[in-house]
Amino acid sequence: AHPIHNNRSRWASVSHINQTKLFPYMVLGQVFAEPLFVWLMWDTDAHRDLLLWIGCAYLLHVAELVTWVGYRDRVDTLGECQDWSRRFVWFALVVWRR
Repeated sequence: AHPIHNNRSRWASVSHINQTKLFPYMVLGQVFAEPLFVWLMWDTDAHRDLLLWIGCAYLLHVAELVTWVGYRDRVDTLGECQDWSRRFVWFALVVWRR
């Protein structure tokens, strides 16, 4: 892969570096919001379904954080930034398909 040369590519790299630094905080926000959702839905949906949903969400967060730990420093080239974009999209699609 080629190093980033032009300003547009450099901006993409800086953007992804910031995303990778903030990623654990984004996940943490979701981890705290999900029990609130379960609490709000507790009287309207099957408890088993809600507990299964939150369990799957937490497993997905573990997978996200493991991916982040393994790849957080790989944002030096345009290709590496594109890989990060793909990873974010795949995790978002898994959640959306629920």
